[in-house]
Amino acid sequence: MKKGTFIWFIMICIPLILLTYDVLGKKESNKYLESEKREHTSKDTKNQLLSRHNTLELPSDILNKKQYYTYTYGLQTYLMHQNKEPILFKGFLQDITKEGNNFIAHFRLHEKRHRQGLNFHLKCKDEYVNSILEHYLEERAKHDREEYWVVCRVTEVNKISTDNEHLYLIKGEVIEMLKI
Repeated sequence: MKKGTFIWFIMICIPLILLTYDVLGKKESNKYLESEKREHTSKDTKNQLLSRHNTLELPSDILNKKQYYTYTYGLQTYLMHQNKEPILFKGFLQDITKEGNNFIAHFRLHEKRHRQGLNFHLKCKDEYVNSILEHYLEERAKHDREEYWVVCRVTEVNKISTDNEHLYLIKGEVIEMLKI
């Protein structure tokens, strides 16, 4: 390659590399800002629910704390306590089913570090389900994760074990739920 051609090649490539770096940096910056905005919205939503309801917040690492789940009885005691305070948790909507006249919203909490998880199967008011279904296509088009803050009253806790996983099935009813 001739020296003049090489210099022109370098003069063209360096601005292109810098431009690409700048564009990628802006994309990462936008992702960070969106993540920060989502986290702020999540905290606001959580605080709204805490102020409206006298709730116990479900610790995000509940399955790491042996005091809660030493045997299923510990988790039952924590979630179905005597004063019947509702539980607040953040979960991913997995499915909606209908049992008789009731809609059931299925939420999943999962600790990535462990092969166990909490699955909530909660009776849900028709207006919540109708709102979810109305916005379903636009949420799916955005590839939204369908994450919610949920206030519920727990009525039953059971453990199901498979070869590789321990799942806790938690039944109850939704008091209020807000999309994050």
